[in-house]
Amino acid sequence: MANDMRDTAPAIASRLLAALLAAVLLGCSPQAKQEYNDAAQKQAVATQATEKALKTDVQNTTAAASQKANEAGVTLKVKTALVGAVGVDTRNIDVDTTGSTVTLKGSVPSAEQKTRAEQIAKGELGNGWTVDDQLTVAGK
Repeated sequence: MANDMRDTAPAIASRLLAALLAAVLLGCSPQAKQEYNDAAQKQAVATQATEKALKTDVQNTTAAASQKANEAGVTLKVKTALVGAVGVDTRNIDVDTTGSTVTLKGSVPSAEQKTRAEQIAKGELGNGWTVDDQLTVAGK
């Protein structure tokens, strides 16, 4: 995406419209010229508003994508630690991350494994993270 506003599609459209209006205005009455000028100004304002809205949408989309990528990375980190842990049956453990909360769902065979899974998750996270342990003990 060009940083120079003169190279954006709406800016190019504005310049083309201005050139067209200039050509048309050569043979027009003063009132018609004023009406064309007013229309061109309104179009320029609308173009600027569109550019601003697009820029905001791109920034919001980028921030949301960055947040989702961060959450996915945290989920993968916790899942990897759980799978690599000795003595924890991870076949029925699901890990989800939303914001700064990691949620453990599913079931484990014992209360000890439930506690161990939560400890492992907490050990992988830094300050500001919360582990929501929703694991149930299902027994073997």
